[in-house]
Amino acid sequence: MLVKNLIMQMKGIKFWVGFVLLTLANLIGIFLYGLDSPIEVSGFNAMIYNLMLITIYTTAIPLIVGMAYSSSYFDKKTSGYLYYLVSRAGLLRYYMLELVSGFAIGFILVFGSFWISLLAAIGWYGSTPFDGGNALLSGYWAELFRRNPWMFMVWISANMSIAGGAFTLLGIGFSHLFKKRYFISMGPFLYYIGLTVILSILQKPLYTLFGPYVSNALLYIYPITFLAPFTIARAGMPVTQSSHLAILDMLIGWGIVIGVICFLILSMYYKDKRELI
Repeated sequence: MLVKNLIMQMKGIKFWVGFVLLTLANLIGIFLYGLDSPIEVSGFNAMIYNLMLITIYTTAIPLIVGMAYSSSYFDKKTSGYLYYLVSRAGLLRYYMLELVSGFAIGFILVFGSFWISLLAAIGWYGSTPFDGGNALLSGYWAELFRRNPWMFMVWISANMSIAGGAFTLLGIGFSHLFKKRYFISMGPFLYYIGLTVILSILQKPLYTLFGPYVSNALLYIYPITFLAPFTIARAGMPVTQSSHLAILDMLIGWGIVIGVICFLILSMYYKDKRELI
């Protein structure tokens, strides 16, 4: 049933439109890298350039994965099809199917678009990484990239793909809060942009008033921490120490996001349990 549902979703127009748009967003950033760095160019460095902070690609991820699948639960419930599925499979089994399918769709969209874009960048610019591009990295991340750029890309693509799946689940969770398909589909994007803007505004005054410890705590919920943790640097700390601590920031941040997703999904589940059973 899970495989059948995934195949059905991947045959849908929303999946392929999302896949094409994500790939194009990445390729546009890679092209802009060539304009910005016309002398020393590399496919690996182009991908790093395209993942730094708020780029077209990183911004498109929560938008595209949300539009591709996040309204699935809402659509089934408003059409009445949810009641049929629950009567056949049971509520818990349906929820597991919906969540695993949603996570898989988000993961596949990001993972596939990432590697198609990377291979296109290598074919375009070559596969020799330039040290000059490491100015975008520091500490542990720069060392990992220098030792094995392929392993660096595997790690980053896996992390970003998991983030894509998490954004999809977050969108499904918003079905508990919103009653309009538009807001549910846009939920992950609004969360990403809204939180990024708010934290960017707050970080500097908090650093001025309370020092680096309070402002650095915001990194735990800063959305880009999950997509590209190597872009994060703690204020008031040496670069090497900061980049190592970015791993801790990412793990704590993931714990917070998972907690939010679990709260939303469990709230939906128990509400449906009262209504349907």
